[in-house]
Amino acid sequence: MSHPAPRGMPILSGPPPQVESSSCRQCSRDFSFFRRGRACGHCGYEYCSSCLSDGQALMPRRAVPRPTGPLAELREAFRGSEPSTSGYDPEPVCVHCLAMLQVTAAPLDMLRALPLKRLKEYLAAYNIPTSGIIEKEGLVEAVVRARNPHTGTLRPENESFYRRRSVPRNGRPAAASASAPRTPPHTRTPPRPATRPQARPPPQPQAQTQPQAQTRSQPKPQPKPQAPPPVPTIMSLVALPRSYLATLSIGTLKAILYENHVRVDFKQVLEKEELIGRVAELVADERRRLERQAREEEQEAAAGAPPPPRETEAGGGEEGLENGGERGASAEREKTKSPPTGPAPDIERGLCVVCQDEEATLAVVDCGHLAMCAHCSDLIMATSKECPMCRTRIITAQRLIRIYRV
Repeated sequence: MSHPAPRGMPILSGPPPQVESSSCRQCSRDFSFFRRGRACGHCGYEYCSSCLSDGQALMPRRAVPRPTGPLAELREAFRGSEPSTSGYDPEPVCVHCLAMLQVTAAPLDMLRALPLKRLKEYLAAYNIPTSGIIEKEGLVEAVVRARNPHTGTLRPENESFYRRRSVPRNGRPAAASASAPRTPPHTRTPPRPATRPQARPPPQPQAQTQPQAQTRSQPKPQPKPQAPPPVPTIMSLVALPRSYLATLSIGTLKAILYENHVRVDFKQVLEKEELIGRVAELVADERRRLERQAREEEQEAAAGAPPPPRETEAGGGEEGLENGGERGASAEREKTKSPPTGPAPDIERGLCVVCQDEEATLAVVDCGHLAMCAHCSDLIMATSKECPMCRTRIITAQRLIRIYRV
């Protein structure tokens, strides 16, 4: 009876080589009349019914050879119509092989959603080369390149390596069990014959070869390690497009976030795209701050400075000198009493309390004051290491949090 091909089931490349065994590979229970063994359709090892589970994969149908001999026509008459040789039949597979076959049959979007650890385990299990691959996208492309474009299965050498080295036995990987030394049962090492201790010959004077040994054992000069590239500043990234961030390494992206006091839990942020998004958000915030600062400078320039005081006319005689002295003294008093030009320092406006120029973007974790900009925070951490408002001690730069404004 032919079975239709179910959707979503992985496809097998063909029948694997059968490995006869008297016990289950997973639980090591001996097979008996009541506990029958059944081979997995992918690895070929035998499992009991409880360990084989309900996992299934699609096995291509094989052509049935026609019977030969004097009773061939009679056999064909009793057999009736032959089933179709094209299509697939469901075949049971073990739990470990089912997880591997699901990765083999997964589309591109599902491969990108898989954890990085599972992709690495899959590539190592089938001995797929990953030399020179650093990013997750490279691992996904390696999985796709290893497939057969016509059947969607892996090459025979990859499956052969998987069956020999990667199928677990008794819950442990096959490589670990194969590497463990095995001692044949019921074998004893023969006892060694007792030997009498021989007298050691007297030490002979050695020739003076120390200078030669010293010359040979001189270590070779090792090349000096190259200095790491400098971390780009936020001001240099403002004028660059977002595509430039993708060319930076993961270490450089983490260094940019650390230098700008952005706290990130790197145990949760594992992908490079997430780091690029955090840095892009930091650059966009800096770009908005510069635009806002430029608009404020244009408004101050448009308002203009107050008109300069008029010069005193020189009077004749003593009256002119006296009037000129009084006017000069009154002008000096007005200059000293007049308030300074420009915006008044106001903490509620969100400016830095140290320079009163840039926006305050860094807050102290211990006291909660949002009172410093990035430049003044570096200056404070290099000198006093105290909050400029309440003098709370700032132990390390990690106690500063960058606050984003909407």
